[in-house]
Amino acid sequence: MSLINCTGCGNQISEQADSCPKCSHPVSQSINDSKNKKETNKFLTIFWIFMGFIFIRTVIGALNAESEKIPRKIDTENSSNSSVRIDKEFIPSWEMSTSKDDMTGEKSYYASSPKAKAISRMSFPYSDVESWMAVGCKNSKTWVYFGFSNAPNLNNTETHDGFNTFNSRIKWDNSLETTSFYQKWGEQFLSFNNLDYDAESKIKNHSSVMLDLDWHGQNKAIFRYSLKGSTKALKNVYSKCGKKI
Repeated sequence: MSLINCTGCGNQISEQADSCPKCSHPVSQSINDSKNKKETNKFLTIFWIFMGFIFIRTVIGALNAESEKIPRKIDTENSSNSSVRIDKEFIPSWEMSTSKDDMTGEKSYYASSPKAKAISRMSFPYSDVESWMAVGCKNSKTWVYFGFSNAPNLNNTETHDGFNTFNSRIKWDNSLETTSFYQKWGEQFLSFNNLDYDAESKIKNHSSVMLDLDWHGQNKAIFRYSLKGSTKALKNVYSKCGKKI
């Protein structure tokens, strides 16, 4: 025999009875009320679970949005016990790479700056051109150059046998100079033309350098290169290629 609670007085009664012996409330009505209450409770349970899920999602979203406003702290090589509020993507770093001549087996070593685009966006077809500054070393001999993802197409150059020369402005931190460069035909590299120009020392003693190029169809194309971290990269290159520091 199954018992239910009378919805009239709360007394337990048999489902087989016609009415509650205490308050005469119809048993059929109590059975219907009990079913309706169960359905209501089930609906409320689902509703509050759903609302709880929405609340948790809202709180997590708010916390994530707040955390994105806080700059990541990254140690720099000059502050061992402190941190600076600088995003990692803005911390430049020179890197070392190696190439090998398959015919002779000789290796060349390079210290290269992070890639940079022109300060003022270049128009098509040069809008995606990237550039970097580098120092190469082979058998203790070094050279400094600028590399580009596309061969520079420059105006106001002087043509020679297999290469062009031109003068261009270069700025080491706040020191503006004009010097000569050369570019082999079709190559993606610009090298210093003046052998007495000590670019390596300037790299070690400055934090940035800017190169101004008279690029065809672009008017002026100015690139800025970070020199931070270059000293460490150069030491690694020198040690590999046998150059005395």
